[in-house]
Amino acid sequence: MYYFIKHYKTNTTLLNIAITFIITGALGNFYDRLVKTYVVDFIEFAFVNFPVFNVADIFVTVGSILIIIYLLFFEEGEKKNER
Repeated sequence: MYYFIKHYKTNTTLLNIAITFIITGALGNFYDRLVKTYVVDFIEFAFVNFPVFNVADIFVTVGSILIIIYLLFFEEGEKKNER
């Protein structure tokens, strides 16, 4: 995250949301590790063979997907606008 904050100085809403999601999810899992010594996973889809996860995992995943979307579709347009 430090890399994106330091190197992408543009004020893009999508990138800011993505970084916020990832940091929030990481802090949520860190809090569980710190207080309970394990992460509480409580969302399970019984009809599909999929790992059990929690809201913090969703935040990290969605934030990562948003960064990928930003890098694939929006970064080039911003570099052209800077010139």
